[in-house]
Amino acid sequence: MSDLDDKEDFQVHRNAWVKQYGTKRGFNSHNYRRYGFINESSLRHHIASREGTGRSAHRHNRSDTRGTSNSNHNQRHRAFQKNSKGNNYTPASDKLLEYHKNLTLEEIRRTRYELIPPTLHREEINTIDELVTWIQTYTPYMQGKWNNKNTREIANTLFFEVFKKGDSTLIGKPRGSGKSKISVAVYLCIMANYWYPQGVIVNGPKAKRRIFNGMARVLIHNPLFRQKYGDIVSSKSKGEGVFELHPEIIDSLYTSTGYVTDDPAIQISVYSGIIGAHPYVVWLEDILQSEFKSMESNEYLLYEVFDGIIAKLSERIGGTLTRKGMDDMYSQLPSRNILLSIRGAIELLKGRWPIESELVYDEEGRAVDLIIPENSEYKIIERPGWTIKSLLIKRTLALKDPRSFEMFEREMQNNPILSEGLYFKDCEIEMVEPFRNGELANKLYMVMDPAFGKSSGSSDTAILVIGVYQQCFWIVEVIIAKFNDTEMGDMCEDLCDIHKPLEFRAENDFEQLTKNTHLMKRLRALRGFRTFYCKGFGDKQSRIEQLHTPLINGQWKIYNTARNKNELILQKQIYNRREGKFDGLDAMASGYRLFYDKLRTKRRRGVRVV
Repeated sequence: MSDLDDKEDFQVHRNAWVKQYGTKRGFNSHNYRRYGFINESSLRHHIASREGTGRSAHRHNRSDTRGTSNSNHNQRHRAFQKNSKGNNYTPASDKLLEYHKNLTLEEIRRTRYELIPPTLHREEINTIDELVTWIQTYTPYMQGKWNNKNTREIANTLFFEVFKKGDSTLIGKPRGSGKSKISVAVYLCIMANYWYPQGVIVNGPKAKRRIFNGMARVLIHNPLFRQKYGDIVSSKSKGEGVFELHPEIIDSLYTSTGYVTDDPAIQISVYSGIIGAHPYVVWLEDILQSEFKSMESNEYLLYEVFDGIIAKLSERIGGTLTRKGMDDMYSQLPSRNILLSIRGAIELLKGRWPIESELVYDEEGRAVDLIIPENSEYKIIERPGWTIKSLLIKRTLALKDPRSFEMFEREMQNNPILSEGLYFKDCEIEMVEPFRNGELANKLYMVMDPAFGKSSGSSDTAILVIGVYQQCFWIVEVIIAKFNDTEMGDMCEDLCDIHKPLEFRAENDFEQLTKNTHLMKRLRALRGFRTFYCKGFGDKQSRIEQLHTPLINGQWKIYNTARNKNELILQKQIYNRREGKFDGLDAMASGYRLFYDKLRTKRRRGVRVV
């Protein structure tokens, strides 16, 4: 006797399927084992023969000829059917959940998506151990060595501090430390167990695809997840970066919490694509990939993007970051009640950092080992493949090139200001508020180190407006940028109109200004303009190192309103007596030599004259 001979029970089951999905499609492929058939074709032929339709109508009832090979299947499914009769049966019932659990993972893997109804299973996550266990269970790429302090710190910040407590926090970790992997695992845990809509803001389409694929790998392609939670995604769009939850889950979210939403379960987009959304929590997925050179661009990102868009989406803002510079958007977020939790790849606990002479090279000139200084201790972020020695070798090699060391400090140490000066150690350029009462009137001078190249490797033009007052040099304005001759003339005219310097001196070592007659004509029309030559003051390195004494004596100040102040300070920080692009320091040294005599003062009738 066939399992389908109880026609009434079979009809109830199929009607329930049609009511749930609106079609008979998929019923056979999903339920042939339920009725003891070895494949979908056997069930289809049996139905056709019973209903008198199709090519199988003339065949004998296969229940008499199937033999006993499927007796175990028959007994299992007959027992299930016996308990599932009645008009209240639906494919999403607990009994159907029991049936799905009996399928093997390989059978679930072969089952077309959307055929396994959502089970409405939820797990309440209350401890970091429970969260890490969930992540390790359902996200294959986070298994094994990823169960470490680094994973736990990031997961704890994003899940418990941001999502559960509502404290807006961004956690900064080095490149390659697994920020995105851990973040995606947290997004999945929230989506599977809490159902609240999430918004993920990324820096571009590549990051959007990476996060979307990471989530699809679990939601769509992980049979263990589907066995436990069912097919919870009703629709998805890789182009839009969207996953929609099954309507039954949305209804259950309202029933259990009263939360009403028509937003996607998760939307991954650049900031302009998420306008108008209403997510429960917003994640910033390392949205800065570089620091803008112009202050206007940094301010646009802060005011127009963060204040105008991101801050209005949700009260919960979290995510990951890597610092890019002193003027990047992250530097201003603490004033918006966004906590920054920053970690470097390696930390010096005791002793000193290694130096270049302690590197060990092989025959081909590659650094393969390092002699760690005695009595020195270090601490690193736990990440598969990272060791103390490998990171120390990277750091020591970076010391050879100022820009490489700057990149190591930013990308690996999350430090926009270098952790140590290489030559001007303990020398500071004090940042101050501008004078408001005309103290520098008739005490301003301007110096320029011109360059005309526009390529990335060419030198920059550096222009400084310097005030000499109270035995100190006050940098009122600093411009470090690339100009053509027209742009350079416009900038010089603007600065002279604004600050009205008594003298304007421009370097002309290579006759670069003399050869440009059009520019020279414009510059000669400016007040106090003259050219000068640096050759008589030694090479570039010698000139820059003359700044050591006035810097260590605290004689250099800089207005906090100066445009490229951070670039000038950065050049001072990374200078290590090697060749490099230190045009701002060179112009600063020229100003020191040219206007040093202005420091000499004498008294006349009780008035100090400079």
